[in-house]
Amino acid sequence: MTVDEGLSLLEGDPANAVLGDLVHTAGAIALQQGDPDRATAHFTVALTAGNDMARVDALEGMGVAAVLLSRPQRAVRLLASAMAARDAVGWVGEPWWSGQCASALSTACAELSPATADALLADGAGLTVDQAITCALEDQDSPSVLTPREWEVAGLVADGLTNREIAARQGVSARTVASHLENVRAKLDLPTRAHITAWVTRIRLESSHTLRNP
Repeated sequence: MTVDEGLSLLEGDPANAVLGDLVHTAGAIALQQGDPDRATAHFTVALTAGNDMARVDALEGMGVAAVLLSRPQRAVRLLASAMAARDAVGWVGEPWWSGQCASALSTACAELSPATADALLADGAGLTVDQAITCALEDQDSPSVLTPREWEVAGLVADGLTNREIAARQGVSARTVASHLENVRAKLDLPTRAHITAWVTRIRLESSHTLRNP
């Protein structure tokens, strides 16, 4: 019986403990085949099926897939949370899988500045498994992942203000503004101010459209 055939028999029973392991296997195969989108779809199912260990495996799988999808910030956060969960209870993964996850984490960190990588590693390690799963499942392109102050700073960047001008308007230091912008970049995978401006503009346009067309 192939993995896909097994999934077709079990997909109607999400509480089946076998499902989590089987879907993870399907995701791992998709990764080996260079199909991160399909892998992510499988790991998403695994996050809500099986036992806690299977869910941690799925978090790792989504982190590895994020590297292939050029989303290093997301990858570091998810892999760090899974690593912390394993360390907390002494779970040891299969050597080949652990090696793949370690390699993915190293690749993702190398694509980021040391400060950003360290911040994301700490952020991920501080998440519970449930919080990490919420992070994995939610739309990372949503403004809801930002704090009110981070959203405000992003909006002022889109309005063309410099860090000093934003700091003067908010009554904080330019270093504080820079820190908020670093968080925005890390949470939304937006590498430059131009990317932040484009993202804010799109969100504003979508919000305006929603208000006009409820």
